[in-house]
Amino acid sequence: MNSLKTNLLNYLNNTFLAWLLLPFASIGIGSILGAKANSFQLYPFFLLYSFLLAIGLQEKYLIKKQQGKMINSSLLRHLLGVIGVVILLLILVSVNWLAVSLLLLYSLFIYIAHQPLISLEQTEFYYVLQLFFKGLILNLLAFYFQAQFISATIVTYLLPVLCFVSILIVVQQRKMLQIDQDPSQFSRFVYLKFKPIIAGLFLVGSTLAVVVLLINKVSIYIVVIFGFFLIATLCPLCLTQIRQQLNKTNYISLVIFFIILIYSFILPVF
Repeated sequence: MNSLKTNLLNYLNNTFLAWLLLPFASIGIGSILGAKANSFQLYPFFLLYSFLLAIGLQEKYLIKKQQGKMINSSLLRHLLGVIGVVILLLILVSVNWLAVSLLLLYSLFIYIAHQPLISLEQTEFYYVLQLFFKGLILNLLAFYFQAQFISATIVTYLLPVLCFVSILIVVQQRKMLQIDQDPSQFSRFVYLKFKPIIAGLFLVGSTLAVVVLLINKVSIYIVVIFGFFLIATLCPLCLTQIRQQLNKTNYISLVIFFIILIYSFILPVF
């Protein structure tokens, strides 16, 4: 039993796994709904997913560098830049220039946001722009990559996802807040009210997900099972012994991944 518990904790605390799953929060529902509306397009999905993995590494590098936890590595920076450019060129050929323009805009935001002279992560604008790109734009792009059109209905479906993505953004942003260096009102609020904010976002996201499913006439039995799953994800955080051994950031990433995955699959095709 202890061996099973240890293996499970190692799995939940795996940083590499969290890095692999994190892009899915931004493109999961768009990709799945787009595939339902048309058919699954593996190559465009692979390109978009690979680009987000590269940008995720770039973002992590910039954050670590800004915090003084990593030296300036021109080799890594140039390597990630080359990978990103190659993927964008492939997307330009296989999709269109508009998709490339939006991804370039997202890349530019990530680069500018983590420059020491700007410190955008200390403000509410960081949260708003992160949510705009990671919660909305990337999911719309993912849907378009699969379905080759954009439906207004997907915006309604995205409402719960915006709350769940917000959790990931707030968790990341709180780690970067410089609360001891004349913090802004926003920084102080996020730092001091972190747990209520996360709990509120989870509650609102879960409620919206259930409402969206019911409005779209999903079977009540499936909705109830989904509701129990949402509650079950909180159990490890309620058990003190397990909570103390968890890498909470990784666990939250894993939970959000499965919530979005299940929610996307049980949504009806529009």
